[in-house]
Amino acid sequence: MNELSIYPIFIITSIFLYLPSLWGRHAFSGKNFSKLKFWNLMAYNIFLVYLHMGFIQENHLPFYGPQDSSSLGWLSLALIVAHASSNAVPWDEKSWLSRRR
Repeated sequence: MNELSIYPIFIITSIFLYLPSLWGRHAFSGKNFSKLKFWNLMAYNIFLVYLHMGFIQENHLPFYGPQDSSSLGWLSLALIVAHASSNAVPWDEKSWLSRRR
């Protein structure tokens, strides 16, 4: 695998690993909220945040090895924030566009 192929592989894999977290936030919020679902989603998010933090600190990708790239590090930082903010909540999620002013 050459150096250029790791960029799209990392980006696509990171997005696909974020999608279950985003889905879980909307599927498990509101009337479907339970503590078990909350903690399962929280454990998933903590695990992925741990992987992204490990990449930022050590420049080491799981199953690939060392990779020194600041652009992938910034993507990891953005995904840490995304995972940290995608938790299930006991109230119904509403889009900010659907709220009346």
